[in-house]
Amino acid sequence: MFWPVIKENECTNCRACQRICPKMVFDLEDRKVTVAMPTYCTGCESCSEVCPLKAIDVREI
Repeated sequence: MFWPVIKENECTNCRACQRICPKMVFDLEDRKVTVAMPTYCTGCESCSEVCPLKAIDVREI
């Protein structure tokens, strides 16, 4: 199982992760990108690769 983690102090809420995620793991809440459906993550790491600031870690749990 994989779990994406957003480094909130580094994230600029550009939504690149939300747009690229094939499983729609991310959502926007109060203008902040959140991990809304972490259990849907398949570990493809497209979110961390597209993030311009590398503010997302995908961890295997």
